[in-house]
Amino acid sequence: MRKTIPLFPLNLVPFPGEDLNLHIFEERYRQLINDCNENNLTFGVVPLIDGVLSNVGTEFKLVEISQIYEDGRMDIKTKGLAAFQLLDYSLILNDKLYPGGDVDILEDENSTDFKLKVKIIKLREELYEVMGLDPKLKINIDTMLSYDIAHELAMSIEQEIELLSLRSEIKRLVYLHDHLQRILPSIMGLKEMKRKVKLNGHFKKVP
Repeated sequence: MRKTIPLFPLNLVPFPGEDLNLHIFEERYRQLINDCNENNLTFGVVPLIDGVLSNVGTEFKLVEISQIYEDGRMDIKTKGLAAFQLLDYSLILNDKLYPGGDVDILEDENSTDFKLKVKIIKLREELYEVMGLDPKLKINIDTMLSYDIAHELAMSIEQEIELLSLRSEIKRLVYLHDHLQRILPSIMGLKEMKRKVKLNGHFKKVP
């Protein structure tokens, strides 16, 4: 479905279903949020990498303006709705201060694979144990989607954009599984190298 929406470029990749809290300070984006609040509009968050916009993004709805400061800054809560393809971008949307553009809301294939999710969770636990982090999963694996844990798996912003561009939940799960299988051996190898160097009394020389 093609539509024109306000756009908010950010140096991050938020996903559909994600709760995103933002501190808004620029005048143009304060206007964007006020327009969304007054007119029940959605807006798009487009990942910005080294000054270049991604060709995919996520549509968001404004859930709440939590606080408005004396100088006009505001804290807001938003919720991710759906991924979109960016078709056209304008620095100024109509007569507004903020940017906007035409997007195509992408349809998604939501079938899943429980056995694959179990494999991903086991690999995630291995990753967290190697990194000395708490491996406990905070959500129910039965209802878990790829987007729910993607930020927890040490992916680059480019990899997260690639994940967002996939239009099948199973393809996204395969992507996460393959990513974890690739990075785990190198992380485990680095940990072992540090252990050996430490035994030789030169641990401080290892970055």
